[in-house]
Parts: sequence; C-alpha cells; structure tokens
Amino acid sequence: MNPWMRSFSAIPLTPALVASLSEAANTLQSLPLHAAWTPSDRMHITLTFNGDLPGDRIDGLIQALHRILAQEKAFMITVKAP
Repeated sequence: MNPWMRSFSAIPLTPALVASLSEAANTLQSLPLHAAWTPSDRMHITLTFNGDLPGDRIDGLIQALHRILAQEKAFMITVKAP
C-alpha cells in the first residue's frame, strides 16, 4: 500500500446522471472558462475529505465507515436540472 493516500468518502453516481453531467460538461468546455474538468469515470459526490492519510490507516477507516453506515438508513438523492 502507498505510504500516504488521499482519502475521501463519496457517493457514486448512476450511469444516467454521469451521462447527463458529461453532456453538460462537454457543452461548458467549449466556453472560455478556467476550470479543471473531471473525467466522467471519476464523477461522484464527495461527502467528506479526510486528507492525506498514512496508507496503513486506510483499512481501519474503511472498517469504521462500514460499522457506522450499517447503523444508518438508506437515503435517496434527487438531482434535477433547473
């Protein structure tokens, strides 16, 4: 495992939402904006950014998140265009 790893907790997006966001991003990329565009295969909703952690702490973080999330109810997120 890497000595240090960038760590965050995120929600993956459905393929339909990724396709929609990718289409919007493609349109926006033609504009003179100074922006960094995320490739569609890396799109997600970030919940927490944990920073750079020692690689040997990642497994413990994953296990702790699984324990915490096992106690929580599932939820639904709806994304709509304005």
